[in-house]
Parts: sequence; C-alpha cells; structure tokens
Amino acid sequence: MYRHILDRIGRRGAALIIIGTMWVMRGLMLPDDPGRNLTDEAVLYEIYISLPVRQALWIVSGILSILAARCAKTQWIGWFLVCMMPLERTIGHAWSGIMWVWPGMPNGSPYAFVYMFYWLGWTLLINLLASWGEDSITQATQPIQSRKE
Repeated sequence: MYRHILDRIGRRGAALIIIGTMWVMRGLMLPDDPGRNLTDEAVLYEIYISLPVRQALWIVSGILSILAARCAKTQWIGWFLVCMMPLERTIGHAWSGIMWVWPGMPNGSPYAFVYMFYWLGWTLLINLLASWGEDSITQATQPIQSRKE
C-alpha cells in the first residue's frame, strides 16, 4: 500500500504531506503553546498579527501543501508554503532579539535568539528537503559500486 503511494508522489511528496500535517497540528495547538508567554518571550509580531490570523496561516499553509503534494508538478507550491511559516517565526524572533539588544526599543527578549535559531533550523531543513530531487534520493540509497557505472 505504501509503495503505491510513494511511487505516485515520491519521497519528497510524502515528506511534504508529513510536514503539512505537522503545520495543521501546529495551527490547531497554537493557543495552548507554552512558548507563547509574552512576558517571557516578548515576540513583537504577536502584537501585530493576531492569534486567529496566525492560526489560519499555519492551518491553510499545511492543508494547501498536502494538496500540492499529490502531483509532482505542483509540489514546489507546497514546499514554498511550508517554508513560509518557519521563516515568519525566524524573522519575528530575530526582530524580538534585536529589540532586546537595541537600547530604547520596546519589549524584546534574549530568549528570542534561541527561538530564532530553532526556527531557522526548520527553515533550512525544509529548504534542503525541497532541493533534493527524487533521483538524488534514489542514487543515495544505491550501493556505492553501482553508482560508479
């Protein structure tokens, strides 16, 4: 059963479905996220983008990326969408960290830099997965002797 799905959408499509599902779950659990404590983390973009809007962005980008994974020709749209939310988090935390460093600026938090690197890692990992072609994955799983031919 799984082999039929992988033959149709490939490993990149399967990874896109998994990440898209994680994004939908992230959007659904966002109100209960313990990292949302504004007095501790002081993420400035939370002031400008309301919780329901950010929830909708996570959920919609996840659903659309799952739909885009169904066809190899539309998977680039899904990869673009799943990259946007961690990038938004990275920029928001970087902004909050800069506001902490810059004297006279409101809010900010030293913890924002830790979260910035966490979400930057997600962004880079997603970009790495998106850049791999199905051929490179297949080649990497072949024995070394058969690759030289």
